[in-house]
Amino acid sequence: MAKAKRKKTALSEAPTCNCLLLCDDVLESKGRGKHTLQGVIGGITVKELPATLGGYVAYVRGSNAYVRQKLTLEFIEPVEEAALFAIEVEFERHEPLDVFTLIVPVPAFVVEAPGRYILRAMHNNVDVASSAIMIRTASAGGGNNG
Repeated sequence: MAKAKRKKTALSEAPTCNCLLLCDDVLESKGRGKHTLQGVIGGITVKELPATLGGYVAYVRGSNAYVRQKLTLEFIEPVEEAALFAIEVEFERHEPLDVFTLIVPVPAFVVEAPGRYILRAMHNNVDVASSAIMIRTASAGGGNNG
């Protein structure tokens, strides 16, 4: 009996992401497995620039992920479009039709200029999700960290 051939496109087909957020923290209920997002970040106000930011978590939800596929999470600065950090995450065990949740600690990074930054998830250099984060100084508009 011949074995069914596995599609080679499975590893190149991009996962589908329906949520990519930067948060202060994510708590997981041990009883029900639910996640509570604390401090969803749409903007960060700093006293002065350059500033070192960190202690955040990236929260990613999606589906269509295959074993050994990788997602790269990047925080892109507005002018040069250079990544201030890049984190590669590999799917070790996963059924493609399942919903996946990634809770990824973000390393400390330095921001040198105010503006609109992008947190994005990439698969094989293709953007699969993004979230805008505004960085501002307290003297340039104030505000809070949410």
